[in-house]
Amino acid sequence: VLGNLERTATNWRECSLSIRLSCLKNLTTVLHDNIYEASSLITEEMGKPLAEAKAEINKCIDLCHYYLENTEKILTNKTIDCADKKVRVSLQPLGVVLGVMPWNFPFWQVFRSAVPALMAGNTYLLKHAENVSGCAQMLEKLFALASFPKGVLQHLLIPKEFVETVIEFSQVQAVSFTGSVQTGRKIAAISGKNLIKTVLELGGNDPY
Repeated sequence: VLGNLERTATNWRECSLSIRLSCLKNLTTVLHDNIYEASSLITEEMGKPLAEAKAEINKCIDLCHYYLENTEKILTNKTIDCADKKVRVSLQPLGVVLGVMPWNFPFWQVFRSAVPALMAGNTYLLKHAENVSGCAQMLEKLFALASFPKGVLQHLLIPKEFVETVIEFSQVQAVSFTGSVQTGRKIAAISGKNLIKTVLELGGNDPY
């Protein structure tokens, strides 16, 4: 699976923004058409009430609409006055982003991390919580149905012990993690050792 990362990332990076946005527009339709199946799977795997699971899918649809409306503006080159010079800021894709995601919002946590990364021209590897592997597989399926090219978002069905190996894979350029402080420290240490950009959203197990 990891052997094709570089080629997939290069091809997606070279796609025009209009193509990426077209895939995202398709994704809103695919989510809407599969909302009952997706929300039912959330409820089955992690126990969230069906109404809350449906609300989670609708929140994902809203996020897609946000990036449909704002991605072009976000990625537009900017010129900043700096003393007696002008500095040009250009946002470029990093490459392959690894997302290590939790079980509590199995669709939303992936969408809020993966969609902006994909729209910016990155590809996305998903290591989901092991108790929502069905949701992870469905996510990959939904992105494929929306015409995202094969491998642009792919799910890694691996034990958590293998995450370190994936982070150390030379083509992974960034890690996005949501989960415990303890695991966050480990991921930060591995990422720091390999000089990989890292986003950490850390929390606890408070039932509230």
